[in-house]
Amino acid sequence: MKIKFFFLFAMLSRCTGITQLYAQPAIILTDSASLISIGKLVDVFEDKSAMLDLQKILQPEYQSQFKRSQFDVPNLGTTHSVLWCRFALQNNSGREWFLRIDNPYLDTIQLFIQHGKSFQEHESGRNFSFNDREIKTTNFIFPLNLQKDSVQLVYLRIKHHVLYLPLDIGQLGPLLEKESKYNYYFGIYFGIVVAILLINFMMFFSIRDKSLLYYIGYVTCFGLYASIQKGYFIQWIPDALLWISPHSAVILYPSMILIPLFSISFLKAKELSPLFYKLNIALIIYGIVDTAIYLSGNRVLASTLLQMFSIIATVIVIIFSSIIYKKGYNPARFYLVAFSGSMAGYCVFAMQTKALIPTSFLSQNSLVFGTLWEMIFLSLAVGDKIINIRKEMNLAQQEALAASKENENLVLNQNIILEQKVEERTHELEAAKKQADELLLKSDELLLNILPYEIANELKSQGHSQAKTYSMVTVMFTDFKDFSEISEKVSGELLVAEIDHCFSAFDNIIHKYVVEKIKTVGDAYICVGGLPVLNFTHAADTINAAIEIRNFMIARKNEKEARGEIPFEIRIGIHTGPVVAGIVGIRKFAYDIWGDTVNVASRLEASGEPGKINISETTYDLVKNKFSCIHRGKIEAKNKGLIDMYFVEKIS
Repeated sequence: MKIKFFFLFAMLSRCTGITQLYAQPAIILTDSASLISIGKLVDVFEDKSAMLDLQKILQPEYQSQFKRSQFDVPNLGTTHSVLWCRFALQNNSGREWFLRIDNPYLDTIQLFIQHGKSFQEHESGRNFSFNDREIKTTNFIFPLNLQKDSVQLVYLRIKHHVLYLPLDIGQLGPLLEKESKYNYYFGIYFGIVVAILLINFMMFFSIRDKSLLYYIGYVTCFGLYASIQKGYFIQWIPDALLWISPHSAVILYPSMILIPLFSISFLKAKELSPLFYKLNIALIIYGIVDTAIYLSGNRVLASTLLQMFSIIATVIVIIFSSIIYKKGYNPARFYLVAFSGSMAGYCVFAMQTKALIPTSFLSQNSLVFGTLWEMIFLSLAVGDKIINIRKEMNLAQQEALAASKENENLVLNQNIILEQKVEERTHELEAAKKQADELLLKSDELLLNILPYEIANELKSQGHSQAKTYSMVTVMFTDFKDFSEISEKVSGELLVAEIDHCFSAFDNIIHKYVVEKIKTVGDAYICVGGLPVLNFTHAADTINAAIEIRNFMIARKNEKEARGEIPFEIRIGIHTGPVVAGIVGIRKFAYDIWGDTVNVASRLEASGEPGKINISETTYDLVKNKFSCIHRGKIEAKNKGLIDMYFVEKIS
């Protein structure tokens, strides 16, 4: 991401005029608002020449042409134009703010932020190296570097042939959480695509039907295109191959040839509908021409023709698959359902790219949803075809069996003897298998008592476990006050029994809230929420577990004091942040976590008070609307400096 400063001294004399032209109020940023969608809070201007720079835009004749956006997501549709956005920000909080653009497919983005007499420029886009981004996320996140209690103008210049612009301003935590959800959902999507490819590869090797190769090619093309459109391709390619990025969408265009070929072969078009066959040949020629237009550099026209192709081809397939199904070819029914779903997706996507409907999460990803529906039902169609083939094979086998019935009777006695021997051997094998299963079950139970379920499965299936980085989890530390002094006054057996009683209760509590136990060290108990399976409630889950642990220890203290015994008093510290988790060593291995988040959680526990739950500001920001908390101020933590700390009092 390139950052430049522009000192526009020639414009300073016009600053008053610009301020007067920009009559809309500034967007106020306060501590109470951590994430704001600003689509309807910005002024927009369509630069049809695509030639204007910031110096010209600041002139009154262009300033007066900015109009307030009427949509939650500014959208020019398919265009040669450049979109300019203008808005003012007033930072009334002491926090840092960031701008997120939820469209990773944009060619170039230029962000200009006013700083006194100059503008700071940030430049990014899919045509720029991913490694140059200040914040390396799939979508674009820019630091705004706003000055406190001052109004600053911000301009955005966006260039792409299909142009829509979802805009959010927020603090980094909520924006990164939104990114995590984005990656989670599309991770599921790409997982389904890979599964469909593997299934169809296996089916191809089963029946050797060439139509499957066309379909596999189509799914591969669209899967790669989706990875480009959703911002993952740019993360994979090295900088030396960055020149590929502006041309990467060409991967989608072979699908315009593969789908008609698949339809001809799979639906037996030559035999069952000659007209359908001819129309598919025409579609193949259409696809070749559109691909040539794209390669010639006219991406706007090529994109428009591609959208038209998607709708025309889908309508043709729906009509003729219905006709072919009525002729008795059963696999065509799944084909009909598949393209009916994708038709809806294509129509919504085309209307969104033409700016005929507002941009939303559904319309923005309608093409992905529609093609996913299509892929799933086309796979069912292939499966149905295989079932029909196998029925034909079974019928042929039955005829062959009927022909060999007489020969079978001749060896019937021998078969009876053989079956008796097989039955005896089967009983022996079942007994051995039962014994092996019992041993395996005990081994699995022991492994699951040491490691999380997911890690244990990975270890069993692969023979090792890969350490993973988790960008946002919540770590809890507990220990007992004056443990050393108490241990000198109590026998070792009673001390261990009491620790076992308490830690067993802790185990049951955190299991209820899906919090993972990491380890115990002496009287310290360490657990973490949000891994190894990602969730978005880890902070609240961990605090709920901490409250129940604290309440258990208070009740236990009352019991011990009533019997005249020395009780334990617990301190609890909680912090949220990134960690690395995995297995270390090869003997007596254990699942553990590392990172500064662990150290900070330990310092919070040490800086707490008995019977109190001491949390960091990062955790507080995630749960402040769910729990009643008291701000303790900035507390000195060993080797960590001053940390804002809060006591959790009760559920609000």
